Amino acid sequence: MGNGPGGERISFEELQALARLKVPLVKLRGQWVQVDAEEIEAALALWKKKGQATAREVVQMALGGSRISDRIPIDGLRATGWISDLLEGLEGKTPFEELPAPAEFRGTLRPYQVRGYSWLAFLRKWGLGACLADDMGLGKTIQALALIQKDWHAGLKRPVLLVCPTTVVNNWRKEAARFTPDLPVMVHHGILRMRGEDFRQEALKHAVVISSYALLHRDFETLKGIPWSGIILDEAQNIKNPETKQARAARSFLAVTASP
Repeated sequence: MGNGPGGERISFEELQALARLKVPLVKLRGQWVQVDAEEIEAALALWKKKGQATAREVVQMALGGSRISDRIPIDGLRATGWISDLLEGLEGKTPFEELPAPAEFRGTLRPYQVRGYSWLAFLRKWGLGACLADDMGLGKTIQALALIQKDWHAGLKRPVLLVCPTTVVNNWRKEAARFTPDLPVMVHHGILRMRGEDFRQEALKHAVVISSYALLHRDFETLKGIPWSGIILDEAQNIKNPETKQARAARSFLAVTASP
């Protein structure tokens, strides 16, 4: 079934009948309705495709990020099973679980930081990315570190690539040493930085590899060979132009969530 005039539900058979008429105005259930033949054909094509949409397409449709067809807007979507659980969490219909900070985390998360960290963990469970938009100084760094700590001690022993402006590389290193001192952290920066196989072998021993936007493109061949467990982009406005070399490099890295 689909939505017809005034929000009424119409059947696949009715859509087919409208398509066969090929007239701009028809009387449907006692109402005169303007018919767009291209919209009807697009609706039929979408209907025939049902059950074949990818999980990504379903999420995009549910959140309004995709029309699937240029002619057909998506007003809503119903699902069952695990995809229903995911959509209800994303849409806020069911609250996601607020998680305690990892036992190894040195510090106390404020209530809003707990929500941010838990939201990151919820999205990560489903393989989705996230954007933390807290104001400066409200603790985006420690929320990200708490998530890395959680994953590392859960057995995900792959490094996270953390990319930031050169000016805050040292700040990330200090914050990691303060809040997650047991996490092995590697800084990939400076003229003495490793490359090639030496870098790969060393990076795989660490929970976090900190690098800079300046090196995303310059060291692309070195960085792309690592099966990162995640990519964190601090101050992501640095890649807001999708056509820059560093933005294209950031989109090219592979992140896997399975343990090695």
